[in-house]
Amino acid sequence: MTVSNGSATNGHGQAIIDPRVATTPSAPERLAHLQKEIESHSQAYTNGNADARLNLLETARSLVQAMETPQETMLRYCWAQVRQNQDLSRGTENTYLAVSTSQPTAFAGIETCIDLGIFFILAQTDKPRTVAELAATTGAEPELLGRIMKHLATMGVFVETGMDEYGRNGLTTTLAIKRYNDAWPCINGCTLPAINALPAWLKKNDYRSPTEGTDCPFTLGFKTNHHFFEFLNGKNPDYPELGAQFNNLMSAYHQGRPSWMDGNFYPVETLIEGAKTGEEDVFIVDVGGNKGHDLEEFISKWPNTPGRLILQDQPHVLKDIKSLNPAIKPMVHDFYREQPIKGARVYFLHSVLHDWNDETCRKILSQLVAAMTPGYSKLLINENVVPNTGAHWQATSLDLIMMVDLAAKERTEQQWHHVIEPVGLKITKIWTPLDSAETKNFKYTTPVLAVQESKLRGTALLASKVYHYLASPQDMKTHVLNILALREKEGILDRPLIIWEPAPLSCRPENLEACLETAALVDVFSPNHLELAAFFGQSPVASDRSEIERLGENLLACGVGPEGKGAVVIRAGENGCFVQSRITSQWLPPFYRANMGKEQPAKVVDPTGAGNAFLGGYAIGYLQRKGDILEAACYGSVAASFALEQVGMPEKSNEGGEELWNGESVVRRLHEHRARQELLQ
Repeated sequence: MTVSNGSATNGHGQAIIDPRVATTPSAPERLAHLQKEIESHSQAYTNGNADARLNLLETARSLVQAMETPQETMLRYCWAQVRQNQDLSRGTENTYLAVSTSQPTAFAGIETCIDLGIFFILAQTDKPRTVAELAATTGAEPELLGRIMKHLATMGVFVETGMDEYGRNGLTTTLAIKRYNDAWPCINGCTLPAINALPAWLKKNDYRSPTEGTDCPFTLGFKTNHHFFEFLNGKNPDYPELGAQFNNLMSAYHQGRPSWMDGNFYPVETLIEGAKTGEEDVFIVDVGGNKGHDLEEFISKWPNTPGRLILQDQPHVLKDIKSLNPAIKPMVHDFYREQPIKGARVYFLHSVLHDWNDETCRKILSQLVAAMTPGYSKLLINENVVPNTGAHWQATSLDLIMMVDLAAKERTEQQWHHVIEPVGLKITKIWTPLDSAETKNFKYTTPVLAVQESKLRGTALLASKVYHYLASPQDMKTHVLNILALREKEGILDRPLIIWEPAPLSCRPENLEACLETAALVDVFSPNHLELAAFFGQSPVASDRSEIERLGENLLACGVGPEGKGAVVIRAGENGCFVQSRITSQWLPPFYRANMGKEQPAKVVDPTGAGNAFLGGYAIGYLQRKGDILEAACYGSVAASFALEQVGMPEKSNEGGEELWNGESVVRRLHEHRARQELLQ
């Protein structure tokens, strides 16, 4: 690697693109400007200016384009909005026509620019390029290229910097990466005609779901008798690299998503603890595991796992593997046939069953059931579980793509039970990122209120002893300066305790400097372990205490709080919290721990709100225990324990004059928690 003009290159003068750009908003620097425009247009419309409605719509679309990550944009184009509109006659407004035609034309324009290498050229430099320069480089007709790029700029794909002049944003840069730009030819080569054929196929088949991969919208749209997976391997002459492009699309889809192997998702330790350790014993069989990406990730995160790791797939798939960790043994296997590995600790299926109808899934599962050792073997299925209500568009779009391409489906929990239980298996639990205290699925039921310190003027709240903020580093700095200035102006000279919880989306390496600057202004900086790591561009698991401690020490060394007297409180879910200041540092366990038996962990229902409850309890403990941060964290853990026990708020009651939460005394629970960790009472 060489360095030129401050940018890393590959030795040939070409910039190396950091793939993390794909999971970062495309143009976050435009957020403040667009927010002001939206507020202005909204006010104008409210005041009776009907023309402001279109301005508001356009600005709102620009906001989505700016804050959407390139990965999200890719999936929206390729899954949710690829069907060509075939009947514009019903459109009665220009806005309808725009929505109906803009996405398909942008899709076509993007694939054209991928073929021409436009994205790669623009990604090499921050300097805008003219259409004439790009046309000369690529050999395209200048007028044609200009028309395409002008439309793509309106769709947020390029940044228009002048007449026939364009620069890059995050999406532009991401589309220079082959793993991401392969999505466009892949969707065209194996999905788009199938989606377009859906209405005709359903009409022809009396509006019944397809059940066979050789008779479905895919076969109609592509005019073929081949199954989808046969088609990927050289059956489409217009897209000879379709198989590799499909693999890249799947890889891009999975990038940045929570992994079940992380310590805060699925309890991998429970599999390791009871595993056999003989030389011939097998720990994991990855059935239909493609090129071994999951096993490679597993061994990197759990290197001391006992037993062998087996990768099973078709011969042509295994033959294409360029490199593989020597600890992983590849094995040719057809999952319709008898499973040759008997009695493994884990049989693993990742995104396999959603490719097949229910009957076929049961055939695949039956072969695994016959190989499993009752009471010892586990079957792990890594798939989407579509919620009954409030489903995300990515899941529902993928469900329809499974239907048109494969006569298969994404399944709800009830549908998973229907597939799995008839073969003699039982679903013991469904793990999702919701099971960690850091990742939650929720929706706001009331409008989100803007934080405005000025509204505290003249109220008792201005003299509060504690302020807890959830904010980005930049906003938090403003909040601290505002609240302190306002209090001083009103003659309130005592400094309050200021607790800062960083907004998750702001936890990025480019905000690290702002984070360090803001941390010096607050008394308590409390990220969860993932948020802290994200500032440093890392992602440790909650059980990796040494790495969490190291990152906390790095932050503390830069100065937290006035005169460096503040504290860092890192929340790590079921692994407790790490409390650190210049004079003390200690891990404290949560009230509910996984090793405390079945009864107490079973009371953990929903982590939503546990972080807020923890920091609220921390604040009370800090005040009552005269600034003892360890005692404060103990109060926080107890407060969080009540938030975990149900969806929504705990139930408050009164018994004999004592306040109870969920029927239990807060004071008694606090004494119990103190006693466990031998803190002074």
